[in-house]
Amino acid sequence: MSFGQKQAYDFLDQIGLVKAVLPNAQIIGVMVGPKDYQSLIQHMGVAQTQYGINVVPIKLNEVRTKVPQYMKMAAIGVVKNHNIDALVFIEGQDNITKSGVGIKYTSGSLNKKKIPVFSSDEKANKLGCLGKFVLSDDQWTVHIDAVLAEKLGITIAYDDSQIIRN
Repeated sequence: MSFGQKQAYDFLDQIGLVKAVLPNAQIIGVMVGPKDYQSLIQHMGVAQTQYGINVVPIKLNEVRTKVPQYMKMAAIGVVKNHNIDALVFIEGQDNITKSGVGIKYTSGSLNKKKIPVFSSDEKANKLGCLGKFVLSDDQWTVHIDAVLAEKLGITIAYDDSQIIRN
């Protein structure tokens, strides 16, 4: 199984939601595992053109130890080199992007730098993500941690039905 058509649409929808939440975002980092990396590269251009952003892929390799620290360091490296405005965890075939502890470590570090993190992990908001992507009836929504948004100094326009305040 590869990063198929459904995942491509999911990726585009999720990037669109990030852009709706953060209309001034120009550079979005995307955490992706090795099995989905090449497919993400193929679909990045559409997202960049459609939303007027730059997508920076962060390829994570499968590691056996210290996954949270590895993910955090990968994200911090991208922040230093690319000055990202947000980070998105893409869930595909690779378990590494689904690590709750890794998401928590990464979001904790990036929140200190005022860089919001988004994920479709069911506990995303509890793990420190600003936005949790939820798929319901073939439509993606993003559930925003309003308290975290305030801490990050982000004003959210909740006038879009796909942006839900938690």
